[in-house]
Amino acid sequence: MIMPAGVMKGSTWHLRAWALRGVLLFLLGLGLAIPAHARFITSTRTKTFLVPGRTPAALLAALAKNGPRVSGHLAYARTRMKSTVEAGFVADARGCRISRVDVNVKFEILVPRARDYAAFPPAVKRDWRRFRRHLIWHEKQHRRIWLSCLKRLEKDLRTVRASNCSRARRIMRRLHRAALKRCDRLHDRFDIKERRRTRRMPFVRRALGPAGKAGS
Repeated sequence: MIMPAGVMKGSTWHLRAWALRGVLLFLLGLGLAIPAHARFITSTRTKTFLVPGRTPAALLAALAKNGPRVSGHLAYARTRMKSTVEAGFVADARGCRISRVDVNVKFEILVPRARDYAAFPPAVKRDWRRFRRHLIWHEKQHRRIWLSCLKRLEKDLRTVRASNCSRARRIMRRLHRAALKRCDRLHDRFDIKERRRTRRMPFVRRALGPAGKAGS
């Protein structure tokens, strides 16, 4: 879910956006704007949440119960993005143009950590590590998609010129909304494509198969 908001301050305009993305349960659905003179700052923080259980089936059940929510759906992992775009405007004889665009993007990736990992049999340890690496990779792809979308937005913003600055702001809002919608479609397409791969992960197959359905 994306919730954009804009705040105008004199000749400077701010755009903010928040979004969640994650891998869907079985997948449990897994789950910037830029510069004329520009500053583009990005940071990523990875956090973990504990998952109890000593068998694949028990771990998967715990994920289904306690995993993060992404747009109302339970997820194995998720990425939260918060972006702020600040644009400066300059009026000249030809109208109003963007003099600069500063972007600050913060990502928070949340992935599971097995509470009882040390007690796992070697085969379960191997499958869990592979599954967890896949989740981290998946979330980093969502980050890559966001960055790509917002670099394209930056390029579009550089070209904004209007007869007055009020019109320039309206154009900027429209470009921002279009970028978020386009990016959301790319995220959805990626998740649909990746669901089959996640279902084929040895850990998930082991958890859903007859041998993996024993309790913890």
